[in-house]
Amino acid sequence: TFPVKSRHAPGGRLKINPGTHGEMIKGARDHLNTPSWATLIPERLRGRETDAGERSAASVVDAARFANPFYDEDVAAYERYHRRLAEAYVANATAGNRAEEARKKLFRCAAMNDVDALEDAIFDGGADCDDVNGVDGGKTALHYAVASRARDAVACLLDHGANPSIVDANGVAPADAATGRDAMIEAALDVATTERREMRRIADAVAAGRFHVDVGDLNAPPPPRAPLHAAIAEGKNAMVRFLMAMGASVVKGDGDAGGSPLGAAAEAGNHRAARLLLMKGAPPEGGGGDRRPPLLEALGGVRAHGSRGGHAKIAKALIDELKRLGRGAYAAEIIARSKK
Repeated sequence: TFPVKSRHAPGGRLKINPGTHGEMIKGARDHLNTPSWATLIPERLRGRETDAGERSAASVVDAARFANPFYDEDVAAYERYHRRLAEAYVANATAGNRAEEARKKLFRCAAMNDVDALEDAIFDGGADCDDVNGVDGGKTALHYAVASRARDAVACLLDHGANPSIVDANGVAPADAATGRDAMIEAALDVATTERREMRRIADAVAAGRFHVDVGDLNAPPPPRAPLHAAIAEGKNAMVRFLMAMGASVVKGDGDAGGSPLGAAAEAGNHRAARLLLMKGAPPEGGGGDRRPPLLEALGGVRAHGSRGGHAKIAKALIDELKRLGRGAYAAEIIARSKK
């Protein structure tokens, strides 16, 4: 047995199936009956078992202990091995169920325009915005959001890098479905399509050695801001994701100023970029070039813009991450500074 809770064992102990236990005993009995092992079992035990015609589990164990002085150690090793196998199986099954639930939640929340739940499915559940629903004609979450005219969900999905050009089983892309339905959604999809063309251009330039994701175009004067910092400040979160995927540093400073990407996100109130940076390993304390620590910057934004905007979400994410890293005292110090 091993301590894992399940539907079948809510108390937290999974037990060996009786049939499996019987097979183990039968296997041990057959193993002991082989000529090579029979010679190691005392004659009196072998004779008694043979005369009886059947062997109890206890007698098989007794015989095994006589035959193998390391029987108990071997059984313990066997149990550890199979416990690891069972735990890995349970973990894989649980992860698979979690991923499938996140996919369903993604489709459902896109249609319902529930942005908070949608982001939970993406950030916490690991759902891919471009996942297709194979049981509903290959539609993506963006298809459902466009069909429901869910403007907030469309904006959220595009921010997370959803592709507006993926076609369903009928050959219809979200950008096509939006035509004539909602002018704001149509405009947002047009902007996203243009941005994806820019991503392809950058990818080709990086492959050709003409572009560096932390510097910009190598054949042109240095831009005023690093590409990642500029995308964060402008709220182009699909570009932020793309640049990170291309290898942009989440800690490198912004040109001569040296401000960190997380500091730029806190200053701009870009909570999606901030959360993504933290997930990618950006230090919550920021960098040495920051005008103010990211948490202090975010708390200042809360005082200026209220507790319902992006700055409040960034402050909460930073405090949670600092606590997770055992830096709760540092977070408390920054909060105290923000009140002065």
